[in-house]
Amino acid sequence: MENPSISQNKKEEVEYLKAPFGKRLVMIVLEVFFLLFGTLGFLFVSRLIVEASPAYNDAFDTYIRISKESGLYVCDDSTDNNLVTLPEYYADKTFEEQNLLIDDALVNFYSNPNYFSQDSTNEGYGPDVYSADKYGSFSIEKESGIKFFLLDSDDKPVRNPSLTEEQMNKFYLSAYDRGVNRIENAPGYIEARNLLTIYINLILIPVSITLSFLVFEFVIPLISGRRGWQNIGMRIMNISLLSPNALSPKFTVFLRRQLFQLFLEILLSLVSFGIPLIISFSMMAVRKDGLCLHDYLALTYMVDSSEKSVYVSYEEMNRLAAKASQTESEHFLDAGNRKAALNENSIWNDLREKSDK
Repeated sequence: MENPSISQNKKEEVEYLKAPFGKRLVMIVLEVFFLLFGTLGFLFVSRLIVEASPAYNDAFDTYIRISKESGLYVCDDSTDNNLVTLPEYYADKTFEEQNLLIDDALVNFYSNPNYFSQDSTNEGYGPDVYSADKYGSFSIEKESGIKFFLLDSDDKPVRNPSLTEEQMNKFYLSAYDRGVNRIENAPGYIEARNLLTIYINLILIPVSITLSFLVFEFVIPLISGRRGWQNIGMRIMNISLLSPNALSPKFTVFLRRQLFQLFLEILLSLVSFGIPLIISFSMMAVRKDGLCLHDYLALTYMVDSSEKSVYVSYEEMNRLAAKASQTESEHFLDAGNRKAALNENSIWNDLREKSDK
């Protein structure tokens, strides 16, 4: 049962300064570094596991095959078997060469029956789709304001002779982007892409981040002891976690805080453009008590523990204070000697000052 005298004098006996903003900023940088390092490691391992899945391999092979067959990507030994866009692949060529090569690829793409109808009476007739990009109500001209093509005597679009190759390159790059977006017309492409998106965005990345967070933000503080629940960054910067009663938080409070941080800030930020993290950092910067979002929700505080220890209980604090007083009385004869012998940053000075109040 808690000692009433201790309970009545909690605020006078234990006082801490909030962790300075600069120290917390350095701590955050260190935490982000370790979390990114761990995430990359787990991402590598998780990818090896996922790539062993038949469903993932089938979707990946389908995605690569359809992309290569479109002619809008290069994927061979020259690209280390990675999909590379034509503008990137031909980046070292002149504008004239780029325009000719991209135009040839687009003509072949719109003539491919795997992607477009080749029936000239059909609304989705491939060559007509490409012609509509050159001239008409939905042409690229309407987006850029540049008349790239004119109509000849047969009402067919022909290149505007007044434009340079560099100006025409803008058209072909836009036409290429439109072509890439139309690859989804191929059967099985959308299904393969969606499955890969699920594996990468909803499995690989979140799982890797979660595992890294558990290691650096949960397991390490748990191993190092519940005195302030310090992770690596907090330990380096002498910052500790504190509950409103000026003691180290209980495990349930620490667990709740970490769950808030993981799910409400980190994982939710993946699908909300980082808004929760922005809110949390803004709270830390503008609030007088320096509480970020997860500390505010969990009722915990980040304090500077460089000069004062964090205690697990008031009984522990008083026990150590009594031990400090006993040690001083045994080894020092007067107050002057005590002050001279004890370093000002000593924990015994800290405990003796608390016990004298």
